[in-house]
Amino acid sequence: MAKRLRLFACALALFLAAATPATAQPETRRFPLADPKQVTAGTFFAEHAALLALNPSWEAEEMRAMGGLDQRAALADVAGRLADDSLARELIRALDAVRSAELTIRVMRGLFTDEAGFLAQVDAAQHMVNMPDGSVRQLPLVQAWRLQRGLARMSARSLAMRGAAPTLAGTYAGKAEGTECPVESGPVELVQRGRAVELVRESRLLFSVVLGTGELSALATEQRYATVTRGAEGAQIDAPDRASELYVAPLGSPDLVLAGSKFMACTVTLTGKR
Repeated sequence: MAKRLRLFACALALFLAAATPATAQPETRRFPLADPKQVTAGTFFAEHAALLALNPSWEAEEMRAMGGLDQRAALADVAGRLADDSLARELIRALDAVRSAELTIRVMRGLFTDEAGFLAQVDAAQHMVNMPDGSVRQLPLVQAWRLQRGLARMSARSLAMRGAAPTLAGTYAGKAEGTECPVESGPVELVQRGRAVELVRESRLLFSVVLGTGELSALATEQRYATVTRGAEGAQIDAPDRASELYVAPLGSPDLVLAGSKFMACTVTLTGKR
């Protein structure tokens, strides 16, 4: 049952055909998409609250992206039967896909300054989607964005109806170990609103966290990049050009050990709650 809700886990790659001058050799450029230091505390709380709030027009779009009322009801039934920890993971996965789709649109806005051209490219863009049987399919970018947003909304609302979440709020000492860590070691604070938690330092959002019952799931505010390759037949844009790391940590012990679950290159340990 859990696999059905993972149906639309996004591979975060975009392939876009665009008119560019013919060149002898493909030209590749990589550039940062946004400054993570500009993401302030409270950003994730606002994002989470928006998923819980009623939004009839957006929810109608999400229902169409899911395939209609019956399909949305079937997915909601699956979500309602998932364990708390599975729901927390699904919420973080879907939020990551939503944020990545929005970054893709921002990249295209920068590349195609003409409004008509920009809209045409958004309509033509495809996101790669991993299916449960191992196959890979493509969905239109906007459809994938709405679909993932709907799945995030479904997971957030189902989790909000569960019992009270463990209390983690407080100040901790953070220690980052490994490679490609999105944060540096130092004091951090966990701020909690129900099952939504922000890991912050000096008013900066470091991690968006969702609490299950036996574990938490988290997404780092990390630097994302885009790669643009221009050739004779157009441009290929990978934006973001790499999937996000998804962090998990078991609950119930004094220390919280946030370990990467995909690339497994970095671990962030929180100790000494005060």
